[in-house]
Amino acid sequence: MAEPLTKADMDGFSSMTGYATLIKKFGRCIREINPSSHIVWDGIHPIIVPENAILHADAICAGKGEFACQDFYQNLSAGRDYYKTCNFWFSNSGEVIRVGFLPLMTAAQMDGPPTLHYGHDELI
Repeated sequence: MAEPLTKADMDGFSSMTGYATLIKKFGRCIREINPSSHIVWDGIHPIIVPENAILHADAICAGKGEFACQDFYQNLSAGRDYYKTCNFWFSNSGEVIRVGFLPLMTAAQMDGPPTLHYGHDELI
């Protein structure tokens, strides 16, 4: 079921807690076939139980993701140090790196959160 996802350099998931078991299964399947894929998880589950979510991903967005996910992807794709991306936790060889939070969004930012553009990659 997860095989098409294994061709990507990065697989991102967003979920509520009710779908956490499914996301964990997808992550395991992807990791078995493509161990080098970055597994990134955001949504309410990683926000409310980050200690659990980080066990199943390389990175989780532990805060609002509208700007943080864009920053993370831009840093990763440009080869910059993405381990400093605010609102994220990272798993690095068993060590959890917790980065601080971005400021809350302003009213103007809430009127038009950024559109996330991920290059030419096919969205599944």
